[in-house]
Amino acid sequence: MITFDDYIMCAVRLKTMIDIFRERDPDLTNTATFTMEEWIEKTLYS
Repeated sequence: MITFDDYIMCAVRLKTMIDIFRERDPDLTNTATFTMEEWIEKTLYS
């Protein structure tokens, strides 16, 4: 069972990941290019 706090944390992290992806996809093509290092840095540490 997931706690409410963990649920909120997951939702916030997912929102952040989506926002970062959209920054790299200004033409709304559903395509963005990241190096592995960039992706980890921007999603894990944001």
